[in-house]
Amino acid sequence: MKKVYSFVPMQDFKEIWTDKKLYEKYGLTKEEIDFIDSMIRPMDLTQNNGDDE
Repeated sequence: MKKVYSFVPMQDFKEIWTDKKLYEKYGLTKEEIDFIDSMIRPMDLTQNNGDDE
């Protein structure tokens, strides 16, 4: 299994990561960021998931 994940970077999940912080951490270019933004839809974090009803 180790070989499969050898190129996956370690991520500290104790920190709250924003897109901007991740882009800076991994040194993405404007072109790479634009590509990601064109492929990924933003999540609606205001939507109620029904847990508190």
